[in-house]
Amino acid sequence: EEFRVRCNDGTMLYGRECGPKHGRTIVLLHGWSGSMEYFKENAASLGQKGLRVVRYDHRFHGRSDKPDHGMHVARLAADLRDVMQQLDLSDVTLVGTSMGAAVIWSYIELFGSDKISKAVVVDQAPLQNKLDDWSFGSKGCYDEKTLKNLQNELANNFSAFAQGNYDCCVSIPLSEDLKKLVIDETLLCSGPQLGRLMADHTQVPDLVMLTLLTSYTPAGLAVPAANHRDPLSQLRRRQQRLLPARGDAQGGGADEELQDRDVQGGEPLALPGGAGEIQRAGVVVRHGRRMERVRGGLEPLRGGGGEQRSCNG
Repeated sequence: EEFRVRCNDGTMLYGRECGPKHGRTIVLLHGWSGSMEYFKENAASLGQKGLRVVRYDHRFHGRSDKPDHGMHVARLAADLRDVMQQLDLSDVTLVGTSMGAAVIWSYIELFGSDKISKAVVVDQAPLQNKLDDWSFGSKGCYDEKTLKNLQNELANNFSAFAQGNYDCCVSIPLSEDLKKLVIDETLLCSGPQLGRLMADHTQVPDLVMLTLLTSYTPAGLAVPAANHRDPLSQLRRRQQRLLPARGDAQGGGADEELQDRDVQGGEPLALPGGAGEIQRAGVVVRHGRRMERVRGGLEPLRGGGGEQRSCNG
């Protein structure tokens, strides 16, 4: 069954759902340059098991609208909220692959987790760029140079990018029909828009995931503090520099009353581990950036950029 959702900035999203309307709900979120068609077989199988399966194309992807604004993960998270509100979804399991995982983290950061039962993250690091103290980034787009290389290819040779992205991302042989589907779905996107979206996705650490990973070590998992190859150790060291102390976001003191609310007036959101405020005085703090209302959505005050060939998002 097809559906369309009009987002709060007027952008139309295209989606499908299957399974019983009142079954346990799973929302499938595809990655950068992909589409909901990647989940076609998964959705059919899960629907046959009695689950309600919802999938849709992110803006700039597939058959959804491709506006000239909103090329940021936070905007995709706001779109997810619009989908959940208009389809009246609650107690859902979110499944995000690659950039779809970043959309989940951003959603939790901005709007909380009241409507989420479970979240499944597939193939996504909390920071894609590689740094001196962070070696678990993307294999294709991991610094300013690779970002600009990818932007170039997206703008000037998009068809070659689509083929190259397939070659890099696919690790097992696929049928010719599936190969054609993957490449054709990529070609439905706009190269320059993908470049700007990747600039937001790849260069900025997801503080929600940093906080979750660095605040809670799984029971029974021994993490040597001095092991520089261990991802949790690296995240802890980065957390000390990236995350403000509790009650001290944007320089606010402990005696200052802070309102952690989403930009559209949602419920207060307190991140575990003392990540500080999400919004104050109408300005949203995401990934260390200031965000503000633009065209009914979320946009950073500064933006730009792109990415490099690979399974980047």
